[in-house]
Amino acid sequence: MGKQYNVVYRDTASHRSTAAKMRRIVLMNDETLQEALKRENLTDRSMFVFDGGDALLEVQAPPVRELGVAGRTERGFGEVLFEDSYGKGCRLSCSSIVGEYEDSMDRPGTSALWLGLSAVEAKVLAREAASVGVATQETTGWVDYPIPARVLLSAAMHLDREQVAGLVVRLQAWLDKGDF
Repeated sequence: MGKQYNVVYRDTASHRSTAAKMRRIVLMNDETLQEALKRENLTDRSMFVFDGGDALLEVQAPPVRELGVAGRTERGFGEVLFEDSYGKGCRLSCSSIVGEYEDSMDRPGTSALWLGLSAVEAKVLAREAASVGVATQETTGWVDYPIPARVLLSAAMHLDREQVAGLVVRLQAWLDKGDF
């Protein structure tokens, strides 16, 4: 029998799952640990790998994948469409604004970004729905609040280069330390 490792990993590859499992991995012939993890379909998961006992050998994080699907807006500016951790549609797109940057005229779409939800969902508590003119059979939870077609709701931030750079610093600090 080949060298054995104990691997503790999340139940699914999704970051939403918190359930952990342990699996004993046995290397076959001249197989490496990475090859065995690939064989066991564990390469895209966060995990802790222990030797046959309880000595921690390595901590592995899944590879970072680019977020969403990149494309173009109707006006030709770059955009990325993605879902947040609750499954809500989100959008990151280049703004058409021409900022006060030396290269703004030569590089359209580089002065600012739009970042936010693709669509806003207006809701009202079911028990308060009648008080704002919404008819519903529901008695608990949130129900849709209809917004007239002539009303625009926006949930997007318009960030210039300096704000984007500052946001990147805050996000990296959160990734590294779990705080800002």
